[in-house]
Amino acid sequence: MIRSRLILLCMLCMAFVFSAVVPASAAYGDWLRHQDMIVPAGQQVENVVVAGGDVEIRGTVRDMVLVLNGNLTIKKTARVNGAVFVFGGLISQEPGASLTDNVVNVSLDTPTQSNLFAAGAALVGYWFVKLAVSLILIIVSLFIAIVARDRMMVFTDHIQRSFRQLILIGMAVTLLLGSLVVLLSLTVIGIPVALVILAVLLLFFFIGLASAAVWIGRMIPALESNLPLSSLAGAAVLIAGFNFPFFGLILFCLVLCLSLGMMGLWVRGKVRQLKRNREV
Repeated sequence: MIRSRLILLCMLCMAFVFSAVVPASAAYGDWLRHQDMIVPAGQQVENVVVAGGDVEIRGTVRDMVLVLNGNLTIKKTARVNGAVFVFGGLISQEPGASLTDNVVNVSLDTPTQSNLFAAGAALVGYWFVKLAVSLILIIVSLFIAIVARDRMMVFTDHIQRSFRQLILIGMAVTLLLGSLVVLLSLTVIGIPVALVILAVLLLFFFIGLASAAVWIGRMIPALESNLPLSSLAGAAVLIAGFNFPFFGLILFCLVLCLSLGMMGLWVRGKVRQLKRNREV
């Protein structure tokens, strides 16, 4: 199997590179063509490689047959001792023909082309959505950093001084609110409340993302005093990190916990301020 795959790879390269300039060759017992061909009965060849033409085998092929964008007809007098690969065409075999190895046929008919097109479209759509979401996150974080310039400085100072504390508080808030949202989603009355909580969490996530972006951007000495550029640079680094498999998930969870930790500190500050106002 490994030998057949290696031979296939080599033959593919040979077919695409040399078939355009060498219409026919029988050197060393191999046939390489860019047109229709026939292996006559009683004749033996080592390999048959055809690109853009049909093949009819009546004789013996000692090793492999490779047909690209063409049909293969195997007559009853034929004997193929190696693997048979047909891409972009059909295989027709008469009773009595001898095949002793693997046969692979990929026919680019209408259903196959439709499936390939659908898979390609899905892949392109996935990357397009991924790019669009990344750009939206960068733009939103930049907008928040510019609009809430004064608050950004406060939030980045919190991150600088209490990073570990924010992460721990954020983990606790995530578990608490996550459980609350799940419980509320089980009832029809609780679904609107769950949606409101999710909207608040999303808002604080964007605020935390913007704060983390400014914090990272300010690590660059040339951008330390320029809030828009530092926010843009930091957001680009974070969003690029989000797109890495596994590492992106960990980074996203860290930013989420950081954001909810900031929300927890903000709520605690507001509660303390209300208590002081009542006491006064």
